[in-house]
Amino acid sequence: MYYTYIVRCADKTLYTGWTNDLDQRIAAHNSGRGAKYTRSRRPVALAYYELHATKQAAMRREWQIKKLRSAQKEMLIQTGLQKQERGKKGEFPVEVQTLLDEITAAYRKILGENLTGIYLHGSLAFGCFRWDKSDIDFLVVTVKEPSEPEKEALIQTLLALDGNSPPKGFEMSVILKDDCRRFTYPTRFVLHYSNAHKERCLRDIKGYCQQMNGTDPDLAAHFTVTQAVGITLWGEEKETVFGPVPRSDYLDSIRGDSKNAEEDILRDPVYTILNLCRVLAFEKEGLILSKEGGGVWGLQNLPPVCRSPVEAALQCYRGGADFSFESALLRRFATDLLELLSAGS
Repeated sequence: MYYTYIVRCADKTLYTGWTNDLDQRIAAHNSGRGAKYTRSRRPVALAYYELHATKQAAMRREWQIKKLRSAQKEMLIQTGLQKQERGKKGEFPVEVQTLLDEITAAYRKILGENLTGIYLHGSLAFGCFRWDKSDIDFLVVTVKEPSEPEKEALIQTLLALDGNSPPKGFEMSVILKDDCRRFTYPTRFVLHYSNAHKERCLRDIKGYCQQMNGTDPDLAAHFTVTQAVGITLWGEEKETVFGPVPRSDYLDSIRGDSKNAEEDILRDPVYTILNLCRVLAFEKEGLILSKEGGGVWGLQNLPPVCRSPVEAALQCYRGGADFSFESALLRRFATDLLELLSAGS
């Protein structure tokens, strides 16, 4: 594996680099055999790191991080620290941890040795989960395609937990290990479930499981988030399972939710506003953010005329206020951000 890393120097400045041996590289910096920049700023301390499957991916990410402003690097470091804390068992709310434990136990029993791992992504991994507004997003990776009875049992597990789940429920995809390692776009899946399909599963789960397979462009975003902040609930560590996702594929995946923003913003203004900010943050600065993180970025970086809807959307998402904005102003916001996205493409 290859690492992209950030160290904090003795003078509080940050240095970004890449390596294939993180411990050895930090030791080299502190012995004066590292980079010229750190030689006179010792000692250094590791502040942040990411794992990548190839040298090229690690070097590309190093270049992206070096382009960030100091405040953006600090945000990245803080995200990493939060991720480490959330990765410790028991850091989730009790009701969420209980659901995750029950799903993990059931899926291990159903799939046995065919199960490679279960990986949490989405708002829980980012640390911005809201019980009344978020779903529980996870990926299930298997060596071979589960049998039809196994697929039915996987979904029956989620249906049985529905009464104790968040209102938005679960979003789960089953992907083969080979398709995770050798990424293609759009990505193949062998089973998918979300609340949108609950009624259909209750009517005819057998028929649903036979038909629910294909390719999904959203998996490019799910894989990227899993690599950046995801949590391994059980199984092989995510760094050994998920191969690199090209930047263009991730961007196309998250931009897919923005194509109809001028109409969607009237139906679901909070999601649309925060998602537009998230897409723009990645397009402009390569930041992989949650919807909430996108909103925070928008407040800091969008033109002042665009910030009021973002602030209102953030307050609503965080549970502090109702969202109320004139339709014309919402459409104007969507148009403005779509134009910013078009300018960057």
